[in-house]
Amino acid sequence: MTFEPKVIHASCVEVEGHGVLICGESGSGKTSLLVELVTRGAKFVADDAVSLYVKEQRTWVTAPKTTKGLIGVSPLAVASVEENLPEAVLADGCLLELCVELDADMFRTSHELLCGTPRVYLERTDLPSMAESCEKTVRKLSR
Repeated sequence: MTFEPKVIHASCVEVEGHGVLICGESGSGKTSLLVELVTRGAKFVADDAVSLYVKEQRTWVTAPKTTKGLIGVSPLAVASVEENLPEAVLADGCLLELCVELDADMFRTSHELLCGTPRVYLERTDLPSMAESCEKTVRKLSR
């Protein structure tokens, strides 16, 4: 099964070599969680829009060309990741291994492009706790 690349409203980081897709409605905290994870050592893949494609029954994530290297700094503005997060390491793309849902309504839906990727729902709490939950889940998947 192969799908053409599809751009969806989400963000993505690579945590310890594992792609983590962060999904949620506008204002749910996708960018805030992404920034917290990047400051903790995750690689930046994409913010607010990601391109998903399936190859050999695995889902891969990249940034669309139009938003590559950009991060949302307000609801109506984007800026360069390098200028706003100088510590950020950028990744061209990654294999999707975890989908983090920040919106309960989105969690109930499934997407064929996720190819059975494990999914977790995070309640909105303080960002360090949310980031730690993501990191712990990735470590569990690595075993």
